[in-house]
Amino acid sequence: MVCRLGMSDRLDPVTFGVGQQPVFLGRDFSQKEKNYSEMSATEIDKEVRSIIENANDPAQKILSDNRDALENITQ
Repeated sequence: MVCRLGMSDRLDPVTFGVGQQPVFLGRDFSQKEKNYSEMSATEIDKEVRSIIENANDPAQKILSDNRDALENITQ
């Protein structure tokens, strides 16, 4: 979301590490070309952590508020 789609308020709408090479058999699908600095990598890590931390509490609340529905689905 942050690296491939540029969806970050802090880092602006910029993509990082998106390679243009086709994927062949035997190549790691998750491998990305690193075309950014260590400072940018640190900022990317901070932004990802921030997104996860800010989404955790609302996600936990949604799950708690809908516990009965979740239990019914698992039955």
